Amino acid sequence: MQIQFDNITLNVRPHQVHEWALTTAEVADGFGVDGSTIRQHKSRNSEELIEGKHFVSVTNSHAVGNQADTYWTKKGVVRLGFLIKSERAKRFRDWAEDLVIKSLEPSPSYQIEDPIQRAQRWIAEQREKQALAFENAELKPKADYAEAVLLSATELTTTKVAQDLGMTAQKLNKLLRDKRVQYKQSGIWNLHRAYNGKGYAKLRTFHHPGRDGTNRTEHLLVWTETGRQFIHSLLNPTLSPALPAVNQPSYAL
Repeated sequence: MQIQFDNITLNVRPHQVHEWALTTAEVADGFGVDGSTIRQHKSRNSEELIEGKHFVSVTNSHAVGNQADTYWTKKGVVRLGFLIKSERAKRFRDWAEDLVIKSLEPSPSYQIEDPIQRAQRWIAEQREKQALAFENAELKPKADYAEAVLLSATELTTTKVAQDLGMTAQKLNKLLRDKRVQYKQSGIWNLHRAYNGKGYAKLRTFHHPGRDGTNRTEHLLVWTETGRQFIHSLLNPTLSPALPAVNQPSYAL
């Protein structure tokens, strides 16, 4: 998303946790300084500029040695604005503080004026609804059975964890997949190696009647209380900075 500030155009990247993010070069342009100035402040003010809150590091596979690129969050740009003393820095800080990305979702079809684009968006909406209905039809017997019979007081379905976070299970599964916490194989969610053996989740096996009346064996990933706390910390890094190193570069920008 390109947004104008003074005479420069900034590529503002929506971020699931921090609302939006900018590269070091873009932040430097906004403040009217060199990139080296931003890096010096990051190094000299490590107690004030905190990774996971004011900036995130994303591994650049194209860089020599897979060096990490730094992306500055909204809070990080505002904090830098208090460290860089200039009138332009103050204006850029105020601009960042006021910048709110209200919606990261595409506009609904009824809000689109162009008839062709409106029709294309409507078709996409119907496909999304059909896919969601099919997935819900497949998952509901499994989830109901697990909630009612199998789960102990210390085991939580993804649906329950997602409800605590104010989102759907489908959205939470996608976030965890994008952050390389889990992957889907043969229709079953599994944890990546970096998160196995940490007590976050376990696979439960159970039987339930299928829609055709036959008995089906299913496997379901359920979360422990430790896993629930991990997910909360993962989606809000300010709660806990102690995340596995493998996950550090996986913020969805």
